[in-house]
Amino acid sequence: MFTILYCLIQELIWPWHYISFDDIDSVNTLDIYSLVSECIFACILIILFISIKRKDVFEFKKTAPKFYILGILLGIGFVFFQSVLDFLYYFEIAPDLYNYKLAPEELKSFDALRSILLVPFIEELFFRNYLQRELIQKYKPCLAIFFTSLLFAYIHLQVEVAIFDNTSINWHHGYITLFGGYILGVLSYKSKSIIPSILLHIFWNLTVTIV
Repeated sequence: MFTILYCLIQELIWPWHYISFDDIDSVNTLDIYSLVSECIFACILIILFISIKRKDVFEFKKTAPKFYILGILLGIGFVFFQSVLDFLYYFEIAPDLYNYKLAPEELKSFDALRSILLVPFIEELFFRNYLQRELIQKYKPCLAIFFTSLLFAYIHLQVEVAIFDNTSINWHHGYITLFGGYILGVLSYKSKSIIPSILLHIFWNLTVTIV
């Protein structure tokens, strides 16, 4: 029930700037609204966790240093591995395969601030520190991680954006995040801590932003 509520709130919270500010053509302004939306969502999620007496979700247990390093390396490496996943998805080799260019100026945007510093904490708290832990109590770890990754991929399909902004569902994004979510889940399970998966998520989003 809590998982359904999580998805429902997210679906309802994101389209508000498409409805209220559809005449705004400033990318920077829309980035600010996205950041505000994420902050509102984070506050609602925290209140919900407290209301169901699940403060344990906010525990950041320490683990072996090797898992922190592994999280950083996997976060950076997964972005480059996406080229392989793209080949499997499109069944063709992209002409710009491995043609990466650093763009550190992208870090100056509010959307970069949201995706690198805020999103990883929110999503890992819910998916790995709450949902996956709950599912592992009822299913085998591999199934629990897969189910968690499946829902993780679903929220990245951007269904609400497709509806309100008259675009198609981002199946490719969901496909990529399904694999990424499984890696996040395995790392969290093996390390018995959410910190490595947060680091992986941060460096994944960071690398996607600047490469």
